[in-house]
Amino acid sequence: MDLDLSSREALDRLTRDLAQREGDIADNEDYELPLLEPLSHDHPLLSATTTPLFDVEQFLLSRKHTSLTDLRVELRDYLAQLKEELVQLINDDYEAFISLSTDLRGEGERLQRIHAPVEDLRVEIEKSGITLKEVEEAVQNKLAERAKLREEKNLLRLLFNVSDSLIRLESLLLIPSPEDAQKDLGRRSKPAEYESEHR
Repeated sequence: MDLDLSSREALDRLTRDLAQREGDIADNEDYELPLLEPLSHDHPLLSATTTPLFDVEQFLLSRKHTSLTDLRVELRDYLAQLKEELVQLINDDYEAFISLSTDLRGEGERLQRIHAPVEDLRVEIEKSGITLKEVEEAVQNKLAERAKLREEKNLLRLLFNVSDSLIRLESLLLIPSPEDAQKDLGRRSKPAEYESEHR
């Protein structure tokens, strides 16, 4: 049924008049039906990347101009498309899946052969771990000993500085050092001995 241009315009005018009477559109607006995006993986409300959780209310609101029967048909078509894609995926990987089970038949023996070297390797690793702990303890002991020697060295340096400071102080106060005092005593006692011998 082809409509000529004048009957199409008349039909559009009639639709516009009906909508104006019901208050749906203003006088100067053209009435356009909403465009619905078809259901697919690219649909923003069905895409797992954009919306990880499916929101039923949001989906139904996006389809509010669709009747329930049309929505049911649309959802069934999309379900059929999904099932078809799933079957295609299974068929694509079915041969690889079947060959996997046949390839695994002789793997038990190989695993048994690998088990002994792996067990030996585990034992070696445990021994290495024990040796490593012993080395770590020895290093820690050496570090503690070194720290103790460093403290003793600092203490000796401090004592040397104190001794040096005392010597300077004695020289400033004209107090003879213990060594000088013994030398002086030795000198004083020698002339007395010398005199007693020559008398």
